[in-house]
Amino acid sequence: MKKLLTTVAMVVIASSPAGVATAGTTEMPKPNLFEMMDIDQDGVISQQEAAEDQSLVNEFTTVDSDGDKKLTKEEYEQYLAQAVKKSG
Repeated sequence: MKKLLTTVAMVVIASSPAGVATAGTTEMPKPNLFEMMDIDQDGVISQQEAAEDQSLVNEFTTVDSDGDKKLTKEEYEQYLAQAVKKSG
């Protein structure tokens, strides 16, 4: 649960104006959580890659809506959206 809350906090920070650099007009790059989880950068999150987030491991089969044992960016974003709803 702690890892999930950390992930949700990162999403909130990255989406907020506080996540933008204030010096000049340069914005800090927002972390792309999907790309961070997709260690081998093959465009999906495998069960091995998901092992970094115990909450995601617990929900993997539910989040994997097509049952291919890989999470697409869309499936992962739906998971994050649900996590935000549950925590708020």
